[in-house]
Amino acid sequence: MSSPTSDTPTGQSANDGLIPGIYHYCDFWCERCPLQERCKWRQDQQTYETLLMHDHAGLDAWLMGDGWDSDTHDGGLSLLSTSERLAYLAIADRQDPPLPEEEHQRAETALEQKTERQEAHPLAVAASEYADAVRNELVVLQGSVLPAEEPRINLAFETVVRHAERMANRAARAAGGLVGGLFGDESEEDLRGVQSDANGCAKLLRLLIAESWEAWNELAGDEQTAELEPHMLGHLGHIRDLVSEYFPRAMEFVRPGFDDGEAAR
Repeated sequence: MSSPTSDTPTGQSANDGLIPGIYHYCDFWCERCPLQERCKWRQDQQTYETLLMHDHAGLDAWLMGDGWDSDTHDGGLSLLSTSERLAYLAIADRQDPPLPEEEHQRAETALEQKTERQEAHPLAVAASEYADAVRNELVVLQGSVLPAEEPRINLAFETVVRHAERMANRAARAAGGLVGGLFGDESEEDLRGVQSDANGCAKLLRLLIAESWEAWNELAGDEQTAELEPHMLGHLGHIRDLVSEYFPRAMEFVRPGFDDGEAAR
């Protein structure tokens, strides 16, 4: 199987100006991204929002046609690596000649079982618990904390909330490299190599944890959120330790666009 950085999603070519797969290893904060104009996810998001506001018929046609790239937007397959997702879709979408029903069922069962293994992994559980804590403890304070008098508090609040959900999803996806492949034919390099999808998600986790940690330090300056900081930093520290344990070479991963010099072009 190919590495995630060499997989080109459907509808994306190497010479169309877009960076293949850049959205897999980013923080999903499109508005501040210097590479948003070269991202298929961002491009589709803007098209969707424009059509939703001005052309519902056009939106339906776009979603049903070639404009909407289901591989890019993952859907229920968001925890699979690119190579696993393509292998799954090769079975699920095959029509000519059609595959026997038992082959389709085998793929569905494999997907369900792998998802269960990923979500039960300690790394995924820890990140999910942190996201729940942020949702339950911090979001309920939003009305009384925001807008804050100091812009840095507003930014820190948004950073924590945004990153918590992204961390939960990427942690479960990173766990995909630790719980075995989808169909059992993936190599160790595919699952856990330096340029594996799992290692890339682990690197993103490290980056999100660091930025979230700084944001919590800022929120310590607000009396309504200060008391949450020790508890939340405990969550983040636990996730960071798990990432270090399972992915000691995470920071060596080269993220397409961000780490390969594209951002400077």
